[in-house]
Amino acid sequence: MKTIQLKIKMFQVLFFVAMGLISPKESFGQTCYSDTRKEAINTFSRKDFKRAKQVFNAAKSCPDTPNSNDLNYWIKKCNNAMGSNTSVKAKELSFAQKMAQYESEGDWNEGLMPVTKKSDWKDESSNFPFDYPKIGFVNERGDLVIACQYVHQYSLPISFFSHMNRFHEGMAAVAKFFTDANGEYYYYSVGYIDKNGRTVLPFNYSFATIFSEGVAAVSEGDIYDDSPAIFFVDKKGNRIGDKSFHLVQHFQEGMCPVMKDSTSGWGFADKSGEIVIPCVYEKVGYFENGVAWVSDKSHHHEYALIDKAGSLVGNYQFRPECLEWNELKECISEYRDNNNERYFVALKEYEKRQKQMNDGEWKIDKYEAVYACELGECYQEGKGGAVKDINIAIGYWKMAAEYHPHSYFLLAFNYAKMEDYQQSRDCYFKLIDQQTKSNKKDYLATAYFNLGLQYYNGQGVTVDYKMAMDYFQKSKEAGGKSDCDGMIKKCIEKIERRNQ
Repeated sequence: MKTIQLKIKMFQVLFFVAMGLISPKESFGQTCYSDTRKEAINTFSRKDFKRAKQVFNAAKSCPDTPNSNDLNYWIKKCNNAMGSNTSVKAKELSFAQKMAQYESEGDWNEGLMPVTKKSDWKDESSNFPFDYPKIGFVNERGDLVIACQYVHQYSLPISFFSHMNRFHEGMAAVAKFFTDANGEYYYYSVGYIDKNGRTVLPFNYSFATIFSEGVAAVSEGDIYDDSPAIFFVDKKGNRIGDKSFHLVQHFQEGMCPVMKDSTSGWGFADKSGEIVIPCVYEKVGYFENGVAWVSDKSHHHEYALIDKAGSLVGNYQFRPECLEWNELKECISEYRDNNNERYFVALKEYEKRQKQMNDGEWKIDKYEAVYACELGECYQEGKGGAVKDINIAIGYWKMAAEYHPHSYFLLAFNYAKMEDYQQSRDCYFKLIDQQTKSNKKDYLATAYFNLGLQYYNGQGVTVDYKMAMDYFQKSKEAGGKSDCDGMIKKCIEKIERRNQ
């Protein structure tokens, strides 16, 4: 029996050695209990309560464990500590609860987002812009990791909006208010911080862009001056080259769009600060895969591609993807009646951008419904290169119908052409309800008249001259220009004949 018990103890000791709960050197000596207990207490002091509990349990099985020991006392302490720790974790705020304390002031960039504290917003500001809430940064767990201490972007010149408070390449341009030596007036200055909130480039600038490809553009002059001197710096703040510019963007593929002075067009500078493509263009884009789009004043809504030597790659073409939002809308309106191809292509570009902004979904409202309806008409007629497909058209009209009565009319009219009269009537009824609620009559007369025709001709319903006559009468009262009186007269004649 003693031999069996010894083997069991030996197995337990070897097991604890394998688990790393006691050391091989001490496992077979007379110090197993005291050393294992000591290790457990040290682990407990490091607040690793789960591991400490395992080691205390291991001490129970040591060959030299005395009958009278305090291991159960320590194991209970471990359980209590783990229970207490669990309750603390349960009380931690969720991400949504943390973010509810803040107002977002920009997008996520490199794991950080600029925010203001909601508690800092005031209904009225008596000391604009100094009473504006200050900007700080939260991480992706919703923790405020950089304190709210930087000037709100709306307190700065409009040209800053695309550059300030955005982390890029580990740094962000931020602004602070300062006072002069006499404390008589305030001014702002811009510097750069890292993700720990440490200042890495001092607050010596009046203007600064994001860092891109290791280079940023800054100015030390008055940003309200007609010709502020903007120049390039590296991440240590060293000036790059001796050239200065009127306007700049940021680097991509080693090239940065620049405007030399207030009277020049746009060109490109390289990372040495030299202009390598002349400033002669009205608009330019960024280089991508070795080419960039450009446009000059002689090509309305048309763009060419150039390479890094400034040579044209192909001729000027209509490229709606290069248009800004307001230009794209103007283009759709301009080409609606006189250039079907550009009209359709511009509409498709508009739809594409909307989906890109909303995770692949085109969110329709009363403004967007107009464009969706027009796309449906392109597919209905096969206009501008669109495939002629009434089912695709119906899909767009369904998207727009809730906000755009013309879409309900087109649905109702085309369902009737397809002899799906039940769907046609449903759409006419919805159109009438929509018009009535909005107190408008644009389509009321036509909707009533077409419903009257369906009941008069028995299209998808039993012929009902009384019902048809009622709809013709409503169409007349709504100002209908169709021959309502003539159709009412025919209904009366049909009813009289039936009664004879």
